[in-house]
Amino acid sequence: MDDPWSDVIREAYASAPKDIVVLYTLEFWHPSFDVPARVVRDHGVLLAEEPEAIFGRELTLEATAPRNAGETVQFIEAAFSASQPVQAADVMPTLSLSVDSVPGDLAAALKASTVTPGEIEVVYREYFSDAPGGPQYVLGDLTLQRTSATMFRVEGKAGFFDPTSKSCPSTEYNADDYPSLAT
Repeated sequence: MDDPWSDVIREAYASAPKDIVVLYTLEFWHPSFDVPARVVRDHGVLLAEEPEAIFGRELTLEATAPRNAGETVQFIEAAFSASQPVQAADVMPTLSLSVDSVPGDLAAALKASTVTPGEIEVVYREYFSDAPGGPQYVLGDLTLQRTSATMFRVEGKAGFFDPTSKSCPSTEYNADDYPSLAT
């Protein structure tokens, strides 16, 4: 069966003006980060020259963004792919991500997050190149899961909170904390 979203996207891309491109972005956040790590799949413009040339885009976040809401922030150029979540009744939707030639700041942040407790939050956004004042599509509340990394590539799955995998009740009852259980 054909995916109806694919048909809609193909039609939209075919009828879109040729001088306007979609800017795909990712935002990574972990409690160990000083600032969120943001990347855009676009060469963009020169953002900084020192200590090395940095290219990317300055884009405005949505008013409901978890960090820097409504502010214009920098997204650094990076080659990455992100697949749309699978729409199936018996599967929790996940977004497959891969980032090639990981920018230095992102690589250092991801490395630091491996030794600090907490989950890496992910926000996927799409902007139109002629409308950097806000995203056209936002997929937030994702958590990075099942990651692997090499010297040149980071891959992983980002998924939504799965309430079916959470223990209930979340309190663990044991004889040390609840002596009446030891009778």
